Amino acid sequence: MMGFGPVKAEPNEPVFHADWEKRALGVTLASGALGEWNIDISRHARETLHPADYLSSSYYEIWIKALSKLLASRGLVSAEEIAAGGKLETPRPTSRTPLKAADVPAMLAKGGACDRPLDRVPRFAIGDRVRTRNINPTGHTRLPRYARGKLGGHRASP
Repeated sequence: MMGFGPVKAEPNEPVFHADWEKRALGVTLASGALGEWNIDISRHARETLHPADYLSSSYYEIWIKALSKLLASRGLVSAEEIAAGGKLETPRPTSRTPLKAADVPAMLAKGGACDRPLDRVPRFAIGDRVRTRNINPTGHTRLPRYARGKLGGHRASP
């Protein structure tokens, strides 16, 4: 993001910097497997955190804050339960059986469906030169700031 300087790659960076980050990823994925929201809703929950909160949080802190928002919005936990931490007094019913921690690696290896049916013919073909719009929407967009107003696409050489 402009004004924050370059992203500095950490030599031999570990996948996780602390054990709690592993748990943050695991609990986020396990909660997503409940079927109460999809990947886009999950991303939207992260992106709609208050900017000061978002920008002052680490990567996995953002994930946990967004997960708390999602769980509360679906009535799966209360604000008091989140604040208290620990086991829920009364587990809430969900549309799917909860995923067990031991099953997360297999779920990750399997992957998830990300293709969606098209309701119209695409406006652009693979390799078309396109310029993205320089927009600042108030809602969700899949167009990151660093790509706005930029030219992209190319044809592969024969």
